[in-house]
Amino acid sequence: MGKNRSEQQCFNSDMKALLRQRLLGKRAAQSPFSFRRRKALDRIEDQSILAGVAIYGRDELISMMAVDRISDQEILLHVVLYADFEHGCCHALEKLKDLSMLTTAAQICPRFYVRERAVKRLEDSGTLAEIVLTDPDVSVRCAAAERITDQKALCCLLEDDRIRQQYFNRERLALVRNLDSSFQTLLAGLALEDPYEDIRRNAVERLEDTDTLEKLTHSEHTLAIRLAAIRRLDNQAVLAKAALTDAAAVVRGAAIGRLSDQEVLTEIAQTDSEELIRMAAVRRLTYLNEEYDL
Repeated sequence: MGKNRSEQQCFNSDMKALLRQRLLGKRAAQSPFSFRRRKALDRIEDQSILAGVAIYGRDELISMMAVDRISDQEILLHVVLYADFEHGCCHALEKLKDLSMLTTAAQICPRFYVRERAVKRLEDSGTLAEIVLTDPDVSVRCAAAERITDQKALCCLLEDDRIRQQYFNRERLALVRNLDSSFQTLLAGLALEDPYEDIRRNAVERLEDTDTLEKLTHSEHTLAIRLAAIRRLDNQAVLAKAALTDAAAVVRGAAIGRLSDQEVLTEIAQTDSEELIRMAAVRRLTYLNEEYDL
């Protein structure tokens, strides 16, 4: 009988303590007076009740103060997913160290800015690739794309039909920027055929294949692409053709800057319709002659 009475007393004591904690939690979250909210918060020890204050607290400060007191990772994830205030939510995310829970936050948190912050702390290429393909917000998808460095994952994503759609342009550009220059075949395909000019230009800037670069100097390509290709070429015949015939003065000027054929430069200096281009050819001739004299 004495043992049962002792157990009952312990149970009653625990229930009173829990009830006291809950009352403190309600006061900390909802009291109209800030000093009462803070005083009540200081007396709360239960992690789940602290989470309730962080989620439903009357203001952002009390929410963040409650998060400061939470160490349990599961409870922190719950705050990340459901907190009313942005700063309290983001503060909980900063304290989240468990990788699996961080991944959960990146995948299912209803707030895009929280998912974006969580994504920036992930490293697994498979998880990041899935977020690139499935997240509804472009800033989150771009953040995930920028984090992917595994070259196999990058190639698979860039060749995935789902990401070739028009609204994935920014994400694909981030992927291309992380692609190693050794993937010349893939870069050549992007430079020649991608519908998004920024991606084509980024690919051109790392191309080494002279045949592909020569094709990119043709008139059917945009000015930006032709210019990027000229800046990668040393083939004097291709440069001479561009310097003599390209419709854009800026492309002709870029070609002149890489030409060493003095006959072509002389012809341009005498016949080009643009005074600035003629002057550029003269300056290039002067530079080459001074080099030869040395």
